[in-house]
Amino acid sequence: MSVFLLQVFIPILPIYLITTLLAGLASVTFYGTYNVSHFELTPRNKTGSGAAIFFNMLTGVGIVAPLAAGIVATLSIYSLIGLSTIFLLIAFYFLRFQEEVTIHFSLKESLQEIRGVWPLVFLRGIHEALGTVILLITLTLFKEFFDLGLYGTMIAGLGIIISQIIGKKSDALTSKKNLLVPLAVVNGILTLLYALDIFQTNILLWAILNLVVGKFDGIFDQTSIAFVMDETADRLKATFGRELVLNIGRLLGNAAVIIGFIFPTLLPLVITFLAATMLIYALVAWRMKHRHQIL
Repeated sequence: MSVFLLQVFIPILPIYLITTLLAGLASVTFYGTYNVSHFELTPRNKTGSGAAIFFNMLTGVGIVAPLAAGIVATLSIYSLIGLSTIFLLIAFYFLRFQEEVTIHFSLKESLQEIRGVWPLVFLRGIHEALGTVILLITLTLFKEFFDLGLYGTMIAGLGIIISQIIGKKSDALTSKKNLLVPLAVVNGILTLLYALDIFQTNILLWAILNLVVGKFDGIFDQTSIAFVMDETADRLKATFGRELVLNIGRLLGNAAVIIGFIFPTLLPLVITFLAATMLIYALVAWRMKHRHQIL
């Protein structure tokens, strides 16, 4: 919440960079704990469908929140801040019903736990900066808060049922790399389309591209996290190690994106770089499979 407030009231680049870095560091412990709580209750033979539920909860919020935010922000940006604060307080209230859980982990041990899969996690973290590209370009296409909120709701409303089906199908596979490699290749190819002016300037084509990418990206995310959970012995250590490496990748990817928007002539090159991380991801996963480093 503090990051959100600082970025709203002091909208300058240094504050944005500093607060984004702090938010990334905080997410390691927050999402680490959240992920552990979720997957500790998920049987190992159900990690695919468990991951689908994990991401679909966020998608469900994403269906309602953008439209609501667009309506409220149309009245006043301060009313949006007030509404966000109310929901934050509600979340704090429900924390009282959460059972106390003590988690002990070592950073060194967490990194050792994911030593076999960390290149994939790092590459994924870099590619997630595509979300920043999508956000910044979308802001140039929509002038009204309501239109932007409606667009966000439409994008978030895709694929919950299909994602759940894919998650269950992935549980039946002996190796989730069977899905990871083709999904990574498709993600890389689709990412390249964001560098084309025709998609950046046409709202309809932009919406269609984001719908397709959102579909594949969601399936890729739930499959990749299920894969990491399956291929590591200690889920607690793996979760914290994954979050740390993921955020290091995000930092590098977003730094490249910021350079791309400061120097617009470099933006197509930056997008190509993000696309390349997914193609390298596919190559690394394929080589791991054939070297029997991950079974």
